[in-house]
Amino acid sequence: MTPAPSPGGERALRVLVNLTWLVPGVGGGSEESTTDAVRALLEHRSDIEPILAVQPAFAEAHADLASGCRCELMGAHMPTR
Repeated sequence: MTPAPSPGGERALRVLVNLTWLVPGVGGGSEESTTDAVRALLEHRSDIEPILAVQPAFAEAHADLASGCRCELMGAHMPTR
């Protein structure tokens, strides 16, 4: 695996973050804490490049993360609740 270049020129470690379980507006506190953790990672760890595996609705609900990270869109999920 070859790390991607980070803003400082050093190589960043690419990490896939599986957020396919996250249905915007359904998760409650888990949605907020998870997205806050990804934001903190982006702010404080330029040596890690998160790649987010998300549902299509994620990009609309969390546009800042969708524009700040590479997002891999997975199939749509219909919540059962």
